[in-house]
Amino acid sequence: MNYHIFATNSKSLIFSKNKNKVVIAFAFLQMLIIIFLGDSLAGYPIFKYLIGAGRFDDFYNTVGRAPYLPDIKDSYIVSPALIFLFRFASLNYVNLAFAFYNIVCISIAYFAFRRLKINPLIALALLVSYPMLFAISRGNAELLVFGIVLFGVSYLVAGKLNLAVVLMLAAATIKPTSLIFLALFPIGYLLKKWALLGLFFLGNLLVFYLINTDIFQFIESYFIMLDNYKGAYVLGTGGDLFNNSLYGLAKTGVYYFFKDIPGRWDLIGMVADWYGLMSKVILIACILCVQLSMRFSSIEKIWILAASVIFFPAVSADYRLLYLLIPLALILIKENCTKIDNILFYGTLIILIPKHFVLLDVQVGGAITLQSVVNPVIFSGLLYMLLANIKKAPQQ
Repeated sequence: MNYHIFATNSKSLIFSKNKNKVVIAFAFLQMLIIIFLGDSLAGYPIFKYLIGAGRFDDFYNTVGRAPYLPDIKDSYIVSPALIFLFRFASLNYVNLAFAFYNIVCISIAYFAFRRLKINPLIALALLVSYPMLFAISRGNAELLVFGIVLFGVSYLVAGKLNLAVVLMLAAATIKPTSLIFLALFPIGYLLKKWALLGLFFLGNLLVFYLINTDIFQFIESYFIMLDNYKGAYVLGTGGDLFNNSLYGLAKTGVYYFFKDIPGRWDLIGMVADWYGLMSKVILIACILCVQLSMRFSSIEKIWILAASVIFFPAVSADYRLLYLLIPLALILIKENCTKIDNILFYGTLIILIPKHFVLLDVQVGGAITLQSVVNPVIFSGLLYMLLANIKKAPQQ
């Protein structure tokens, strides 16, 4: 396996074939939790997983709202490209559209795993992992974006930068948060591709024309909707249930330690403001480290960016855990794994185990679960180990 773009540290621990067995055991464990334990323990699955009320809401809501977005009375923020795509899905055929959408997304992810030379059985085990099932249960567009980014990484690993960057830009058109993966490309290469980046910009302008909205009006409406979203999900309790964010951990701390203080919600507002500033600074630092540091391996760089998409936003539902499947796949195909590779592998698997069947508190207006506390803590520990490791690693 050649990593043409990134330097890799191939010394230390020999690749263990037992990792494949661990992935299969992991798939069985999470299915046990979801189907059996989740059905018998309070709080999970919240809506009777994949069969009860609330299933596929993200998909159906987007189809229903697409003709009317952007709407300054709403907090349902989606990109212009998604508005355009979902306007094609008639409510009369929404079930058929949803089935087609999932078949396309799962197929893209499967063939991307196979391009990375992942064993077919292991690819199927990854496709039934909790983030995949959660994304399907919500019908969220993150499933499509993940598949495109994964395909982009498969071309990047093979040294086919042009195809890789086109796929990353396509993913960013659907969900702009995936722009972070452009940090995987050398800055010199991106500068040389100014025409391609310009085409991406013009393509997005064309989308505004296709959805018959003025770009400045859209931006104005977007910021109003963003305020609505912040009120409902960041300051309010709408984003609490399936939140992996570090902000969610801080918010949980306020819930617990300031339970009886009248100004608790004002304190949450203050925490949100400070967190918004600090998370942006840390995110920029992570991107610079990935772009400039020669001490991180390719796997470590991809893990940092994938984790950044998950743990730094104020609200981060479980479908975003999908991105952690990318570094997992790269570790599985690596011939020689370092100690830090193994730490990332097992630590990431623990993050991916569903923990929402344990409710910590339901008295605060929302529902705080074990996952909202444990996952940010594990992420922080893994990030610390990565940063500590680069001090010992030789420059590559």
